[in-house]
Amino acid sequence: VTLAPDTLPIVIAPDQRGQGLGRRVILRLVDRARVLGWSELRVREVLPGNDASHRLFAGLGFVRRDDGPPAYVLRLAPFGGRPRR
Repeated sequence: VTLAPDTLPIVIAPDQRGQGLGRRVILRLVDRARVLGWSELRVREVLPGNDASHRLFAGLGFVRRDDGPPAYVLRLAPFGGRPRR
């Protein structure tokens, strides 16, 4: 797992999938990015066929982009605030 504003790579071991671990990790990373004052997070790539990851990012509010990298973007609001413009 790496936290950077322009990419959010996360890999869950096959035997650990389906337990909500990816969701918990991403939510922690989103919280940390807010604390750091970042305005958005980007997921550079989700491989075709990785339906679980597509559902996960979309379900957490990431917006899919079809015009190339990044694949998903999440606008962040500071804790207790509105998304930055």
